[in-house]
Amino acid sequence: MDTLQFVIFPPPNTADPILKRLLALLCESAPVYYVTSRSKVEFHEHSEPGQPAWPEALNYVLRSELAQLWNENTIAFVAHPYWVHAVASLHPKHIITYESAHLDKSNEGLYIACMQQLTALSQLICSASEMKCLDWSFRGFSALLLQEESTVYDVLFQEAVHELTGSSLTAVHRRQWSERAAYYESLREQSGPHETVSFLLSVYMYLLEDKKSLRYAEEAFLQAVMQGRNNALITHYRFISAIYAQQGNLSQAVNTYGITAYSDADMNKYHSLLQLMADGQETAALFHIYRFNDDYRAALSMLDLLPEQNARHLSFQLYRETGRLEKALGEVAASDLQTEQDRREFRILSGSVEAMRGDRHTAIRLFMEAAESDEDALVQILALDALDEELRILEQGS
Repeated sequence: MDTLQFVIFPPPNTADPILKRLLALLCESAPVYYVTSRSKVEFHEHSEPGQPAWPEALNYVLRSELAQLWNENTIAFVAHPYWVHAVASLHPKHIITYESAHLDKSNEGLYIACMQQLTALSQLICSASEMKCLDWSFRGFSALLLQEESTVYDVLFQEAVHELTGSSLTAVHRRQWSERAAYYESLREQSGPHETVSFLLSVYMYLLEDKKSLRYAEEAFLQAVMQGRNNALITHYRFISAIYAQQGNLSQAVNTYGITAYSDADMNKYHSLLQLMADGQETAALFHIYRFNDDYRAALSMLDLLPEQNARHLSFQLYRETGRLEKALGEVAASDLQTEQDRREFRILSGSVEAMRGDRHTAIRLFMEAAESDEDALVQILALDALDEELRILEQGS
């Protein structure tokens, strides 16, 4: 069996102390190779003074040398989303994504698209942003919160990596949910009910399927109203519909969602829920309550319970919305390609998947075919060119 190894695809900012800590932890378990355009001497000469030192055991490798180094037991550690196509085309055993807090996001559209694709390919996602970790958790990904001022999270990271190298899906994030719930419970006991503290406590309780989530969500909503939050029905109260659904009170969940339905789009969603309930399709109604609350994790877990034809179409939508492009492509059948628009969107999706696989020629051909009926599809080729340029700049700085 090939030796376990980690290959680091770095960010341009090498002064990130969390990144250096994580690399030191990885060096304790296996060889670690850092992709750089510089020699080892040049790399250390460019390190900023006063910053934590790089691990002594760290190896340095040029991107052009990766093909000789790579084996089927290689885990990619990706610290910038612009590496996504380069990494995916190498077919690593696993992908660990770390999003630094100080990345340049000036090309916001490209950054978001690449980050969504990268997280969809990753088995573990790490960030110092609690809100991002929660968002990824609700999208069904294993996310781990890491903070610079606390090395407590290092233990969780090591355990998560250990589970990955043991070929099991990481479950350490669930323990972190428990720890974060305990943290916010302690804050609440010290300072009393608080809009943000109570809401985050309810969110973690919800993820843990703890029935106390309802109490804290209601408390957070009342605090938001008292603070004069005009949109509290949307930002706080709507979440209660997902809690009711999780706790088996579907009728109350639908009614609660209806109270928050002000826009035409939300009213249409509410009426669709009422129709499903009237038709006795409670499983479908439950699925959509989760989906309307952006709980993709729960919605994805229900796909096998839905009628086959509905499940396939809904799977496609959920996979595409969460960046799981290859899975979305696998749900498309010939019978779905009835109109020119259907075929154009299929070519764009296929091209995006081929680009991730490293087949740029096929990707461009598919995008050109899509552009024959709509020139707007050419933006996909421009996005590839933009990604190439951003990656070139990123490599120069690594």
